[in-house]
Amino acid sequence: MSRRLSDNFWLSEFLPKGMNEAEAPAEVVANIEALVAILQPVRSFFGARVRVTNGYRRPAHNAGVGGVSTSDHLRGAAADFWLEEAAFSSWEELTIEAFHWIRTNKAGEYGQLILEDHRAFLSDPGKLWVHLALRSAKHGGTTLDRNRLLVSYVPGKYQRWREVDFA
Repeated sequence: MSRRLSDNFWLSEFLPKGMNEAEAPAEVVANIEALVAILQPVRSFFGARVRVTNGYRRPAHNAGVGGVSTSDHLRGAAADFWLEEAAFSSWEELTIEAFHWIRTNKAGEYGQLILEDHRAFLSDPGKLWVHLALRSAKHGGTTLDRNRLLVSYVPGKYQRWREVDFA
């Protein structure tokens, strides 16, 4: 049985498949709990399930997916997620709306927020998610810092988010 972290999140959702929860370092669990403190309000506001696709990564897995050696995922301090479809909105609309909701309502609580939208570039309608990272020495995130709000349309190429991006 997985450890419940909030009304809608379980520790196992943030761990690699097959990892025993007892193996998770205390720092990793603490970081995941801080991520859940941001994600649970998203779930509550939208009424749609938040699907975590990447949370904590072990070093070998991180290297295998092309993650950088300083990835926040290595400390459990980042999560990639999308929202499931709800009554009147597609999963794509909700995922993009969640990005905007977090940037507006959770400013100062996160260190980095990236809308990863690779659908057009990769010709794959499923390549859309949000990357959320905690504040750290790498990501200050003390205010609505536009340097911490990024958008990527081409894998690995990030640009600062601007108001005109989603006008």
